[in-house]
Amino acid sequence: MNSDRTKIGTKMLSVALLFNVLLLSGLGSSQDKISAPRKFDDFEDMKTDDIQAHLDLFAQQLTKDRSVRGLIVGYRREDWRPGSHLRYLHGFRNYLVNSLAVAHEQAEVVERGIRDKTLTELWLIPSGASLPNGSQDETQGLDTLTQFDQLTFGLGCESEYTIVLEQPSDAVRFFAEALRRNPTNKGTILVHPSHRSPLIKSANLAAEIKESLIKKYGIASDRVGTSLESRRHCVEIDFWLAPLNLLIPKGSNVGPFFNAQLMAEAERNRYTVRRITLLGNTYTRDNVIRGRLLQNEGDIFRRELLVQSLRRVSKLRNFSAVGIQDVEVKLNKAEKTIDFLILLIERTGSRRR
Repeated sequence: MNSDRTKIGTKMLSVALLFNVLLLSGLGSSQDKISAPRKFDDFEDMKTDDIQAHLDLFAQQLTKDRSVRGLIVGYRREDWRPGSHLRYLHGFRNYLVNSLAVAHEQAEVVERGIRDKTLTELWLIPSGASLPNGSQDETQGLDTLTQFDQLTFGLGCESEYTIVLEQPSDAVRFFAEALRRNPTNKGTILVHPSHRSPLIKSANLAAEIKESLIKKYGIASDRVGTSLESRRHCVEIDFWLAPLNLLIPKGSNVGPFFNAQLMAEAERNRYTVRRITLLGNTYTRDNVIRGRLLQNEGDIFRRELLVQSLRRVSKLRNFSAVGIQDVEVKLNKAEKTIDFLILLIERTGSRRR
């Protein structure tokens, strides 16, 4: 009996939510045709099934009137990589077209730049109408050193159920477009093999990506570089945009060199440490490691304190030596904050502490 009541209550809640969305979207009126661009819905980043609920209702309106175009407008936080956000938005379009029978030509995507939070708007555009003001694409203008995208995959590394595009070919497509829009930049692809995969497989992957950028997308060969980097738990591909005049010293590891450039900018401009993330400590509790850190969240960033912190962590018997080359950096230039990801390799036989 209680189970039946719960099911009835859930159905009533779903109906109520649907009615509210329809009412807010203006679909509860008798006027089905729209004469001017109208924002149908908007939402922040959320769980996949919640996003699908918004897109399902959007698709219902688009399939009801094939003359109307659906525009997906996205704003990203500055600490979101531009390419990752594009794969996020185009994953929504892919879901509309390939899962909900929206016509290919009905669905468009525009990335409109940076806000203090991630926001997606769904617009209905009647036939012959222009796009809403400010809907120009803003992926150009990336003229400083920028990690454009990062993709991880491999056995045991798959994401939870998601509608975000996660194939290397998708990442390459958006990276190529960024290179076309930013002719003063060059592109560098860094491939990190997993601990379980042979190096030759990752080397071939890097070569295939470079060949695709040159032959398929027409990017000049002197604007594309690749590098095989240190091993990670999962296969990782990092896509970087760098100024053409940025010279990488011979013999340098490219990934650590790029991260060092970002650290130098953060120290020069007195960025605040916003977040420190630890990865790889399966058996060692975070607080054991954080107790060794001299550079902490909320501090003004100082590279020397970070280096000293890593030396102290390296003295723990649980881990292989960790250095500045094992740190990934992400900057939020608007808020002047820096995030760290410290990659740890736990020794075999370590026990939880």
